[in-house]
Amino acid sequence: MRATSTRHVPRPGGRRRGGRGPAVLALLAALLVAAVLPAGAAGKSPAGTAGGGAGVHRVNVNTAGVEELQALPRIGPALARRIVEFRRKAGPFRRVEDLLAVRGIGPKLLERLRGRVTVGPAGAAAPAPGKGR
Repeated sequence: MRATSTRHVPRPGGRRRGGRGPAVLALLAALLVAAVLPAGAAGKSPAGTAGGGAGVHRVNVNTAGVEELQALPRIGPALARRIVEFRRKAGPFRRVEDLLAVRGIGPKLLERLRGRVTVGPAGAAAPAPGKGR
């Protein structure tokens, strides 16, 4: 014996409970934020830049300290220390690709860093890292 029916009874205002409303709003909010903030914008690029490579400050991995390296995406204190220590032992990096020899930097991270780092003139006549240990 059933006292009530299980069929849907419309709510006042014609809206159902739950549904896709919150998910759609979250998606729209994420798209809006992505459209407004350029990729890699952490308050570092000048207001007039569009977030491309032209206005991005490039970090010289041959001269940067731990704090400056930590400003790069996905580089925390431990990885920044490993980069500095590797550079101290093996000498300056000659190419950006030489960062692959540092434990914790793989091809994906290297691609993410590629437009944000440089080896600068300090690596022009230096031996390739990793030749020692």
